[in-house]
Amino acid sequence: MSDGRKLPGKDGLNHGGMEKIRRKFLEQTIRGKFIRLAAFMVLGALLGCIIGPVRAAAVKEPTSVNEDISPQGNAPEEAGAVSGGETAGSGAESDGGEVSGAASDSESLGAAQESGAAVGSMDEGESQAAAGAQCVKTVNLLAVGDDLIHSGIFKSGLQADGSYNFDHLYANVKDEIEAADLAIVNQETIFTYDRNDYSGYPVFAGPVEIGDALVAAGFDVVTHATNHVYDRGVQGIEDTLDFWKTNHPEVTVLGIHESQEDADTIKTVECNGITFAMLNYTYGMNGFVLPDDQPYLVDILDKEKVAADIAKAKEISDCVIFFLHCGVEYTYTPADETKEWVQFLLENGVDITIASHPHVLEPYAYLTGEDGHEMLVYYSMGNFISTQDEYPRLIGGMAEITVQLKGQGDNAQLSVLDYGLEPLYTHYNHNTGVYTVYKFRDYTDELALQNGLNGKNGVTLSRQVIWDEFDEIMSTSIEQPGAVSVVQPWLETEHSLPAVGERITLQEAGSADGPALSGAAQ
Repeated sequence: MSDGRKLPGKDGLNHGGMEKIRRKFLEQTIRGKFIRLAAFMVLGALLGCIIGPVRAAAVKEPTSVNEDISPQGNAPEEAGAVSGGETAGSGAESDGGEVSGAASDSESLGAAQESGAAVGSMDEGESQAAAGAQCVKTVNLLAVGDDLIHSGIFKSGLQADGSYNFDHLYANVKDEIEAADLAIVNQETIFTYDRNDYSGYPVFAGPVEIGDALVAAGFDVVTHATNHVYDRGVQGIEDTLDFWKTNHPEVTVLGIHESQEDADTIKTVECNGITFAMLNYTYGMNGFVLPDDQPYLVDILDKEKVAADIAKAKEISDCVIFFLHCGVEYTYTPADETKEWVQFLLENGVDITIASHPHVLEPYAYLTGEDGHEMLVYYSMGNFISTQDEYPRLIGGMAEITVQLKGQGDNAQLSVLDYGLEPLYTHYNHNTGVYTVYKFRDYTDELALQNGLNGKNGVTLSRQVIWDEFDEIMSTSIEQPGAVSVVQPWLETEHSLPAVGERITLQEAGSADGPALSGAAQ
């Protein structure tokens, strides 16, 4: 028995009812497909931002000029972007097939418009902007000071078979260097192939195997523009360049050049999706001058050239790092010349300046210029390793900096998230033939008593003695011309000798307090 109602079926609805259902179906289908399309596009862009840096960090490999820090450095990001595009494209094709099965494209669009469906609620530009706003890339930088190869050091590498190996020099800091995304060392002295030319102070030249050890330790970038770069004349520079090019082309070499074309090329390194432009200049070469027909061999400080190079560097990078070799040796506060150059670099838009030459540590600070530009500066990194004969000269520094790039394209913003300086100490003893560098946190009182400088000038070496010297240096207040703000985190907190093995971490930006050896962009 029937109650007179029409039941759904082949003939159960009149034309008007069927049309309403069909339009409702099309409206829901189109809305859902456009939402999924936008989601795919956002996801693709985010994968390019996130997966790329993760893969690059998984396998750290050095970079060469204008190349990624590793083969994975930029490729995953590009692959992610392409993948997102392909996903969106295939989704659009699939949508077209399903919609055409119910009605023509024009009918579908018309039905959706008539019913008020939100067609294309997020277009391609909006989805990319949304992804870019969430795209955050970070790089952990590490830099050390002067690799000053005295004769005792290069003699320590001689093996029984007549070969050289210097891995022992950096073995106790290798883990820290390898952990960084990008590690830089200042190679104070030149290399030579001629064993008869090996020499220490005052005219230096050492085995090329020093370079092998630096690479084995994890360094990606080597700066060579120092006052000792010409100690073996043109031949020393050519030997050094040939060594790097032949044996470690993946390493970025700064400050010396094989041609004018090379000298005119700004060296860039791409790491985790951030492009760094790097410049390295020295004040001079201990009275030597470059040949008239080879003025390109070494980058010598000249304001006109430096300004031009910085301008070019800013055009092709996200972050400009300047390695400055100048100052007064064995002074613990920045010389007027250094401050003058720091002011010049700040005014010209450099983001990070790392200085060397005094052979002792000097403070570091975060500067803000009159135009609002900010720059992190380490006034002197001291010696990375040496056999100098005063214990304060064995104190070096390991700069640790986290750089962040947020957003993409013209909307990208660069910032220094955190920064700090971990003290290092060179341990050597000519009588026992021990030459190596330690992180201060790993340097014990027992080791200090075995150091060749223990007892010199009546000083009994200990962790406390070394720490007090370090603290006094870092506690010097800096007045920097051209800066409206000079932030020195070391001056803002009390300091005491850390325990052996205590990890000194970086202070995060915005944190009101933090460990002693820390800083943050204000």
